[in-house]
Amino acid sequence: MTDLALRPGIRQAAASLHKGGIVAYPTEAVWGLGCDPENNRAVQNLLALKRRDPSKGLILIAADIAMFAPYLHGLKPALVEQLQNSWPGAITWLIPNNHTASPWISGGRDTLATGIDIGQPPGPATGKIIDEGQSVFRQYP
Repeated sequence: MTDLALRPGIRQAAASLHKGGIVAYPTEAVWGLGCDPENNRAVQNLLALKRRDPSKGLILIAADIAMFAPYLHGLKPALVEQLQNSWPGAITWLIPNNHTASPWISGGRDTLATGIDIGQPPGPATGKIIDEGQSVFRQYP
């Protein structure tokens, strides 16, 4: 089997994320749109494209839980352990917002939506895009 990171499409998607682009990626059931959640312009472009109300907040996904470390800081150890034990899997967690995420990601809410759908076919391609992009990822299914 070919290493997904070597596929040109994966490298192109990761490069697009670095430049503030929006990429389409496969999830377990549908195609999603994503961008670098730390790039305000990219997030605003995504919200405009989908005509999504910014107050609804967005879901962050990652290739592994270590990428969420800044967002998990200050959480009770038992909650972090629950998160770790649930990965990989198609689960979205609402966690307390420690205000590491920008308001355009949290929607100004006290919670932050984090998830992982990597490991569910065709999730491995999405995981490689995230790995190559070296960033958690904004998801919009």
